[in-house]
Amino acid sequence: MNELSVACAEHLAGEDEEAVLELLEETEGEFVPPLSKRASTHQTDLSTPAASDKTGVEAYFAELAGQPFLLAREGRRLAGFLSYIRGFDAGWIRLGADAVYITTICTAPEFRHRGVASALYRALEKRICPSAMLIRTWSTNGAQRSLLEKGGYRMVRCLADDRGPGIDTLYYLKELGQVSI
Repeated sequence: MNELSVACAEHLAGEDEEAVLELLEETEGEFVPPLSKRASTHQTDLSTPAASDKTGVEAYFAELAGQPFLLAREGRRLAGFLSYIRGFDAGWIRLGADAVYITTICTAPEFRHRGVASALYRALEKRICPSAMLIRTWSTNGAQRSLLEKGGYRMVRCLADDRGPGIDTLYYLKELGQVSI
């Protein structure tokens, strides 16, 4: 087994672009709603498919590819990635220009339960040095919720039934500086 490495990329290109798209295609149905039903990484209405000139995962990926990334690899294989937006304005929370909104985090199935997601969160905090990190997930994603809570994130907003009956959208925040809710 090779050691896990994490690299920063301001945007995707070449092999990285292909590897991220392949991982999204492999896992898109695990997201709620599936990524193929979205056209934006920060779409607020998740109950209905977004309108886009592209279809499927490609619509989601078209926006995602222009964002900054952290790429986790074991050897040359992509183990997972995290994408984010700096200074994102969610409207209901003031994060500041040096805060980040984590748009997508994804670990390849064969690398799960090996610390990949934790390594990506730690790398974001140490390399990017944001004042805060905001992420959203869904209420039935127990593994992600547990990981966030163990990592010092706290739930700051719950949108009941936002992703369907009994599936809430949850926003988690980790404050590393000053934030106003």
